Amino acid sequence: YTDFTAQFVKILDRRRKNDLNYNPDTESFLEQYFLREYEKDTEPLTYAQFHHSFAYSSVDVYLQKRLNHWYGQLNKLPEITYSLPNVQVGDTTFYFSNTSGFVNLNKKAPAGSAGLPETNSVRFDTNNQFTFPLKVAFIEFSPYAKIQETFYNQDVYGSATLFRTIFYSGANISTKIYRLFDIKSNFLGMDINRLRHVITPTIAYSYQHTPTIPSSKIKQIDGPDGINGTSQVATLELSNKLQTKRGGSSVDLADFRVNTSYTFKPKGGDKRGSSFSDVIFNLELLPYSWLRVVSDATYKHSGNHNDKNYNKFINGNVNFEFDFGKERQFGIGQRYEKKGGNSLTYALKWRFTPKWKFYLYQRRQFSKTRTIKSGLREQEYTISRDLHCWEVDLTYNVTRGVSKQVWLIFRLKAFPEMEFDYNQIYHQPKPGSQSEPNTG
Repeated sequence: YTDFTAQFVKILDRRRKNDLNYNPDTESFLEQYFLREYEKDTEPLTYAQFHHSFAYSSVDVYLQKRLNHWYGQLNKLPEITYSLPNVQVGDTTFYFSNTSGFVNLNKKAPAGSAGLPETNSVRFDTNNQFTFPLKVAFIEFSPYAKIQETFYNQDVYGSATLFRTIFYSGANISTKIYRLFDIKSNFLGMDINRLRHVITPTIAYSYQHTPTIPSSKIKQIDGPDGINGTSQVATLELSNKLQTKRGGSSVDLADFRVNTSYTFKPKGGDKRGSSFSDVIFNLELLPYSWLRVVSDATYKHSGNHNDKNYNKFINGNVNFEFDFGKERQFGIGQRYEKKGGNSLTYALKWRFTPKWKFYLYQRRQFSKTRTIKSGLREQEYTISRDLHCWEVDLTYNVTRGVSKQVWLIFRLKAFPEMEFDYNQIYHQPKPGSQSEPNTG
């Protein structure tokens, strides 16, 4: 019920002191020497978090301290959060949830940058929500009402305290429509034992009333401080599933989801017109127990109508994942981005003895862009040895035009997230994740 997590990141870059031509605004120490860590997190945090779960709720105490002065990171000394998920109110059909938090914020500008060198704020807020789930005929209807109250120890001028109230309301509406097909077939070895087609349309409507205190009177430090104006958004989703029975268990043969959101014309702020967001398509196929196909695509329907990409598909990804047994997998994926390239990745993970494993990852670019050349862009090979209580990995990576790297990792088997490594931390690439390193 209790855990503690901490991370310490201190970067010592002597070039900042000794090289007069070194520009910290355009060159990053992590990017230059620890590219994989840079791709994972461009500005890593130093923090400590204590978490404790009660019977129906939990509390978190979080400390965050900026140690690298060229980052414009927040200090949270401390942040305390209490969370109470939905609990039934007596014998009624109402449910109540609460999230309350206190945080002492201190935001420092990056060293050498213009603007205010430091901004401080103490904030306490509480969110209280009542939900009334019910079923009307075949429709599941879940309306809710929420109130958020926030106390600030000072306004934007540092002269007065503020107490802000925001009212929210909305509802989630969904239903399931299904039909059974009495089909039993082993066509292409897919082992189909009856089929069930399930269609689930969902509408989630949310309304945010204008805050009692405008954001212009609040020091802007993080997300909650910038809430302003009235907003109404409806999120629309349509899910289609084909299910069958395999080995006595239900299996989703196919899962196809389409979702978008519609923003109603706001009454305040810039009063932009109503509009749809981009349309997201997701498809998952499981024709066999050893093969999974995962794909997604984005259809651009937001922004400027004069955009050449408007009403067009702007990206698409497809991944084939083959599972040949425990720790024996192969994956191949393709990523297409309009005017952003077309690339293929493949990864192999294979245990060939009880003590030895092998990893392979490659990324090949087919089309050339302004920043990405075609051809084989990245290769990575890892050999792993089981040392009973430990696992040791030896990895060799070549990123074309960027670097050649070798590193070693020692990992405790009982605590796989605890790593002791030489050079840099290794995070296994996945098919479909082929963002081109930014080489400056």
